[in-house]
Amino acid sequence: KKPSTITLVITFLVSDGFFPSPSLATTMVTVVQVDDPPELDLNASMPDIYNVYYYREGQGPAHIVDPSVTLVVYNAPLVVNTTVTILYAPDGDKEVLAANTTSTNITATYVGSTLFLRGPATPSDFRKVIATVTYTDLCCTNDNTHSYTPPSPLTRTIEFVVNDGINSSVPANVYLYLNPVDVPPFLDLSGNTTGVSSMAIFYDQLGPISVVARDAILYDVDNVTLAYVEVTILNPLDGPLESLWVEPVSMPYQVSRSVMGVVTYTPTQSYNSTTSSLLITGLDTVPQYELILRTLRYNNLAPIPRNATRVLSVVASDGLLETTVNASIVMVILNDAPYFNTSAILYRPVVAENTPTTINVGWSIEDLTSWYLLLDDNVDNSLGIGIVGLDTRHGQWEYTTDFTFITNITFTNTTLTNTTSTNTTLTNTTAIDNNDTLWSGSGMYDVPTSPTLNDTT
Repeated sequence: KKPSTITLVITFLVSDGFFPSPSLATTMVTVVQVDDPPELDLNASMPDIYNVYYYREGQGPAHIVDPSVTLVVYNAPLVVNTTVTILYAPDGDKEVLAANTTSTNITATYVGSTLFLRGPATPSDFRKVIATVTYTDLCCTNDNTHSYTPPSPLTRTIEFVVNDGINSSVPANVYLYLNPVDVPPFLDLSGNTTGVSSMAIFYDQLGPISVVARDAILYDVDNVTLAYVEVTILNPLDGPLESLWVEPVSMPYQVSRSVMGVVTYTPTQSYNSTTSSLLITGLDTVPQYELILRTLRYNNLAPIPRNATRVLSVVASDGLLETTVNASIVMVILNDAPYFNTSAILYRPVVAENTPTTINVGWSIEDLTSWYLLLDDNVDNSLGIGIVGLDTRHGQWEYTTDFTFITNITFTNTTLTNTTSTNTTLTNTTAIDNNDTLWSGSGMYDVPTSPTLNDTT
């Protein structure tokens, strides 16, 4: 590899086989050293000096040099610099090279498509830093933004050149092949607000509502269209009385400079009331699915809907991968007045005037619970519990706003004499919680979760 510097004397003697030439001829040869360039091999386990790397879309930083990399420098104790260049970067400034220079005198700077590693430093340190060089295509990092684009599938050639201050090495290349992957659709039901989930409010008896934001986002970087969008009510407490649907969308377009036209996108949709699922198909492009999804509607035809937030699952599928985002619908239910169960009243015993009887003509707390004398369609509200006595003309009601069911509280010893209630007592009154609030009057109150008593019958 590196002969000594020396002058050699070469002597020539000619003979015909019998007599040599009368004199010797000599010549001198001087060996002069040449400054050999550094030699860089990016993968010593292969027969040549190059390396091959397969980069997966979305992979992030990738070490593109084999750990077996070697660097030989012949005529200088130090390396001045190394350049690493993407010879053609189809994704422009989204393609980035970097290296780890920790514990060395080497600095790393990436400008344009070239990574500059500057010393001087020992060949050992440069070899160590070269082994850490990474490649990243930032367009392959799905950051869930609407501007996401897939990377170029073209093969990259990344060239390494080492310089010892006098000569540069023969370029050693990394041939980087890009493996594209299918990216799932991106779905943001809240549009330009924070987060991707949406929240809507359904007001009882006011009709259908929109479920998602008017600027909801749906796109897919890998596909022209989608296989389907499916929306499911995960907790349909009112069963088939709840429904979902989408509506056709009409968009203007330029026919000519002076003529405008209108195109209408109509999806194929089917709502399964058994599974509470809406299936949307049949559109040509992802933007059309986005427009249609923005029209998603919900309605509840129950006389008094169950008062619990509905959770909807929205799934967008490209046929291979899918994205799921939840939407919520808060139910605001009108507080309807309680009412008497007239059917239960008909089954009460009849007591004749001036006839002593042991029959209880009032209603015990147990009666009210088991016979359902008091009804309220707002099933999630608390009912005041009524206890009935008698006066000269009307039933007298007393009730508590925080009743806890207690048995064996009844009216006893009640008789009717000349339409006058006499000797009416309530046994076991101490069984009512001391914290109960008692009200007296001729009405019945419905007590909702708020402290305001707002409905009477």
